[in-house]
Amino acid sequence: MTTSADRFGEDFGGEKMWGLQELALPEAIPYWPQTIGWYFIALILLLVIFWLCLKVWKQWQRNTYRRAALRQLSLIESGTGKLSELPLLLRSTALQAFPRHEVASLRNIEWTHWLNKSANSDIFTDAQAGIIAVLPYACEHDLTINESDANSIINASRYWIRNHRAAI
Repeated sequence: MTTSADRFGEDFGGEKMWGLQELALPEAIPYWPQTIGWYFIALILLLVIFWLCLKVWKQWQRNTYRRAALRQLSLIESGTGKLSELPLLLRSTALQAFPRHEVASLRNIEWTHWLNKSANSDIFTDAQAGIIAVLPYACEHDLTINESDANSIINASRYWIRNHRAAI
């Protein structure tokens, strides 16, 4: 009777496996590139990443005036600021993005048409142009603008601040 110790014991594999040696394994493949071409590709890739980061940074810097205007607009919308400050906010934002000679002389409907043109959209209506024209000169207690008109002017202003195409 054969036991499991006899089958898998000292003479496992029998005489046929005596004298065999283990195969030599090849060297491990290195993860670091071995040729100079990969170094050039890595350098080019790093330069492209640096250029893209620089481009994003410059764009972020150029849009600082937009972020400041949107913060001021949110104050006006929340009631902390006055609605009569909105035309001044639009004008100062436009003066930061466009040449003074193009913006400074515009009034009333011409002003809102220019705002629409610079945003490539008809966001301000002629009725809103009339409201915007009287906002800086009206006292807060004399101002009779219903809430929906005020909200539509604020929303149109927000759209313009975010989407106008700056010339500078």
